[in-house]
Amino acid sequence: MVDAQQVNADGLTPAESHTPLVSIGMPVYNGAKYIREALDSLLVQTLADFELVISDNASNDATEEICREYARKDSRVRYISQPVNRGALANFEIVLRQAKGEYFMWAAADDKWDRHWVQSIYTHIKDKPGVAGFGRLIHVDAKSAALDHTANDAALSFVGGRLMRSLAFYLAFEGKGKANLFYALYPRQMLRHVNLRDRRFDYQILYGLVAHVSYVQVGDARLFKRLHVESDGVAAASIWRSPVAMAPWRLLRSDLTVASHYLQGARLGMRCLLTILMPLKVVVAMRCQVAQFLSRRHGRLRRA
Repeated sequence: MVDAQQVNADGLTPAESHTPLVSIGMPVYNGAKYIREALDSLLVQTLADFELVISDNASNDATEEICREYARKDSRVRYISQPVNRGALANFEIVLRQAKGEYFMWAAADDKWDRHWVQSIYTHIKDKPGVAGFGRLIHVDAKSAALDHTANDAALSFVGGRLMRSLAFYLAFEGKGKANLFYALYPRQMLRHVNLRDRRFDYQILYGLVAHVSYVQVGDARLFKRLHVESDGVAAASIWRSPVAMAPWRLLRSDLTVASHYLQGARLGMRCLLTILMPLKVVVAMRCQVAQFLSRRHGRLRRA
């Protein structure tokens, strides 16, 4: 912990005057239940030259108390309390704008990372301009026990030319976890292309980014993505539990709706190309959905 009396000629503490290699931005709202585990896993990263910027979106639980406790103990933690709730995407933007590091990553307040996450990915991408890095995705429950999830260890890599990356991302099924690339490690300057305010879904934001950034996967880095009652992932996954929800017309309507989201804001030529490829995207999605449903059903029958 830095002594408050240790200041330089500009009146700044060493932590305030130092430019970290990596900035980690953690937007949070009412995250008291899991944020200690998240912070503990980040503060023991083997790459220690980072700042952790927390923006609290006017929480009304113990989030502020916990965050201030960690900020007192570790000078790398910078806590910002918002006077009013600014909305989730605005809060994600706030931590990005506050960042000072050469590299940047968003961190969810209910996830966990292995100790080598930042170091492994940084080592892999540091000499590769325009490349963001992600690791392996492992889903866990509220008690941090591993879950059998179809997106575990999914291939999350989008490389090649700009058009190839964009089309590959478009065609990839959303249920395979590609939206989690939002939590990749980025060269911070590459995020000048990010548009958080005019997009409703994380995969729309990433589709805009993949035109400017290549995503590579680092096999020895693991993100433990937590699914719990309050998380979006649990609500989204509930559709696969019901045979009624698997009716072809329901799947078709849902998949067409998702595919149409990518057309929003696309230029005319790309919009035409995505429209032509929409039947292929829907077929890919429906095949994955049916396979997921049958896999879960088979698992339940074996346990019965």
